[in-house]
Amino acid sequence: MTADKPTDWLLTAIFDPNAAIEDRFKGQTIRLKSGVEMSGLISAETANNIVVKLPGGAELPVLRSDIAKQQPSSRSLMPEGLETVLKPQDVADLLKYITAK
Repeated sequence: MTADKPTDWLLTAIFDPNAAIEDRFKGQTIRLKSGVEMSGLISAETANNIVVKLPGGAELPVLRSDIAKQQPSSRSLMPEGLETVLKPQDVADLLKYITAK
């Protein structure tokens, strides 16, 4: 649970999202046999298919038999460079919001 994480861990996760990526948040790049390529999170799996959660929140079911290649990403899906757009008060507000129980 995010609310239980120490502040220094949260700041690292916000400003250096690639420092440590939990397995459940590792993005996947999937190339279909049709040539279509997509990146997202695997939100569900069965023996026959996976469900890819795309940026923006849409979920796309994909048959395993249609997958040509599936590769985990070494990069976080969280954008980098937030320190360039967030003011100190924005960071304080964000920390307060994500640690509220």
